[in-house]
Amino acid sequence: MAIEMVKDKQPSSIQKPSAQSGWPRPNVQRQGQQAGKNALESFKKRLGKRWSVPRFQTGIPEIDTIFGGLPNGLIIFCGEAGSGKSTMAKFICEQYKLDISAGRKPLFVGCESEADFPESDNVEKANFVQNLPQSEFAIEQLFSGIEDLNPPFVVIDSLTTFLSGTKKAVEEADVRSGCFEIMKRCERICPIIGISQIRGSGQFSYPAGGQAVAHACTMLVDFKSFIVGTKFVAERYNASEGDGIWTINVRKDRLHEANTKSEFEVLYENDFKNIIFRQIKYGTTRSIPV
Repeated sequence: MAIEMVKDKQPSSIQKPSAQSGWPRPNVQRQGQQAGKNALESFKKRLGKRWSVPRFQTGIPEIDTIFGGLPNGLIIFCGEAGSGKSTMAKFICEQYKLDISAGRKPLFVGCESEADFPESDNVEKANFVQNLPQSEFAIEQLFSGIEDLNPPFVVIDSLTTFLSGTKKAVEEADVRSGCFEIMKRCERICPIIGISQIRGSGQFSYPAGGQAVAHACTMLVDFKSFIVGTKFVAERYNASEGDGIWTINVRKDRLHEANTKSEFEVLYENDFKNIIFRQIKYGTTRSIPV
């Protein structure tokens, strides 16, 4: 018995779109794209300054060149003890002179050692070396001071001690949650430089609080110090074996305006009143006069 194959017929109520019907309709697509663009522009306008917050210029040429200015948000100086984190933050505070005449002074929040405090009278100082704030109230005290003093930028030395209320070992989760709260509240107010201890080593190093803090902060600057031990290293840094070397490099800038591609050797002169940055990649030196 022969079987005849018969194709199912489409119901008469269903019609295929013809070429003349303009399917899909290009004008509808264009209208949808334009509506999406309009919605994005409207969203940007509602956010206002968040999309165009200028970076804060310190008036120190090399700092502004390397960092691209200080972005509003949490800037973490990360490194081992003795790598120059506090010295650099102290130098930036002491050399800042732009808004001093208007009564705006940098705020230095010190929790580690009074020896790390800036000596200049043009810096507001909050001394917590002997009496650390209670960890649950530390951030409220910080932003209360920022509201009263209206500083151009703030330095916290160090984040770990400030957020824990103790100089003993603390839970990483406490530091992490504190850093997140500072980042959330300072992003539209002013730059905050936080001095942070380092965790891990080599390519797996990160600031106190964990990798989440490194990913979430606005800028992350690595500080390193070491003794020259080989001829190759001596030639790279134009030094002699046995010399001490201090370097910095911007590992991350969320706004992509800092120099993240170069390593810089840091040299201090005249009792830390002058600073020289030597760009290792090109071997050039430039000095900041005081």
